[in-house]
Amino acid sequence: MNYSITVPMEKGDSLKAVNSTTALHEMTLIINDGWATFIGEANTPEEFEADLLDSIEGMPIAVKAVEVW
Repeated sequence: MNYSITVPMEKGDSLKAVNSTTALHEMTLIINDGWATFIGEANTPEEFEADLLDSIEGMPIAVKAVEVW
C-alpha cells in the first residue's frame, strides 16, 4: 500500500537521513511552504511510521497520522 504523511517544519528545522534502509530509498520527500511530505510504500501504517522515525533525524515524535491510498 502507498502511504503519505505531511508534517509542519518550523524555520530552521532540518531533516537528515540517518539510515540507508531499503524503505528510505523508496520514499519521496516533497518540501513546500513549510511542510514536508513523505510518500512511500509499506505493509501497514505503523511500519511506514516506524521506517520514517528510524530513518529520518528531525522527524517530530508526535506524528500519529498517516494517509493511505
